[in-house]
Amino acid sequence: MPKINVSVKIKGPKEKVYKLIKDLERFPSFIRDVKRVNIVKYLNNGLITNWEIDVEGTPLRWKEEDYFDDKNYLLKFVMLEGDYQAYHGNWSINELDLNNTRLTLEVSFDWEIPPVLEKYIGKILERKARRSILGMLQAIKKKIEKDNV
Repeated sequence: MPKINVSVKIKGPKEKVYKLIKDLERFPSFIRDVKRVNIVKYLNNGLITNWEIDVEGTPLRWKEEDYFDDKNYLLKFVMLEGDYQAYHGNWSINELDLNNTRLTLEVSFDWEIPPVLEKYIGKILERKARRSILGMLQAIKKKIEKDNV
């Protein structure tokens, strides 16, 4: 199961970054690849959400359960159903100093590709996923830093 871990440094307080990543329904308004996020159900400390994204012309959809750990500035998610065999991960936020934060998104995928093809197709999918994830983080960085000005 491929695991992708991407981080960006953001000029802004961790509280502001965490507040933005918890507002999942706003993602389509400023993240290019995210086309739709709808809240299906509110849970204690979390949500069930439907996602629709476009990764380099490939539409992907899934339903996930999102858990918020407000004390540790952490959002964990796990796919319940969708276009992958399995998909889960977490957003973590670490304060570097008073006004600088590191936002990290760690994701594990199971593409459901036969092992004989995983070596070839898996690497292509992993590169595309990494670019999309980095794009998400950079969009969040831009949104936070623009609002700080």
